[in-house]
Amino acid sequence: MLRCARYCRNSGCGDPVATEQASLRDLLTHRTGLPRHDRVHTGGHLDNAGMLAALRHLEPSKPFRSTWQYNNLMYLVAGLVLERVSGERLAKYLLGGE
Repeated sequence: MLRCARYCRNSGCGDPVATEQASLRDLLTHRTGLPRHDRVHTGGHLDNAGMLAALRHLEPSKPFRSTWQYNNLMYLVAGLVLERVSGERLAKYLLGGE
């Protein structure tokens, strides 16, 4: 199982267990325990790096892997993991290296 912490050392969330154990599956199936926290990415006041940095200050509302809670920020983290694993920018990777 691919642990996201291996590729995202400078990010994390308010739950140390989720930060260390979250897999891509957890991120993409919204089982991290973090609620939406939409205020982090609405308004355009933070870039991707700023949103990742903000993650470590966001508190979960449910225990890790206990329930489904949609969170857009998890797709940002999943994209970062993909970039670090593949060595390519996400847009280039999704377009097949074009």
